[in-house]
Amino acid sequence: MGRYDGGGFREGVPWAYTHYDVRGQFLEGFGFQLPEALDAVSKEDEFYVEGSPEDIAMIDADVAIWYGSGEYEAIRNSPALPFLRAHETGGEIYLPDQVVAAFARVSLLSLPVVIEALVPMIEAAADGDPETVVTDAR
Repeated sequence: MGRYDGGGFREGVPWAYTHYDVRGQFLEGFGFQLPEALDAVSKEDEFYVEGSPEDIAMIDADVAIWYGSGEYEAIRNSPALPFLRAHETGGEIYLPDQVVAAFARVSLLSLPVVIEALVPMIEAAADGDPETVVTDAR
């Protein structure tokens, strides 16, 4: 399908969930893959990794799923953002807090909430058209 990144920026440093995290596994179930640079630094005992502000390859993907509304302002103001493929093509998703909470649990009760909210966002974000509006937490 395409490459995805789930993460954000903390104090200017990019971070992302790996495929060892349940959220990454869930998205891989939809057919997405990690960016190669993120896969290369993923370790089995780490559910997420932090990168370098100078090297954003690990979060450069077709679709970027940003987590945590407390970080959204930092993401939008990151000098790295314009250089990300997802930003250029309209492939960004800013998850609402309710979906972040449900996604973190990945239980039989929370999965329907995640799927109902995330699938239309992914469809809009993955179409490659920056004019398509992604209905998310922006």
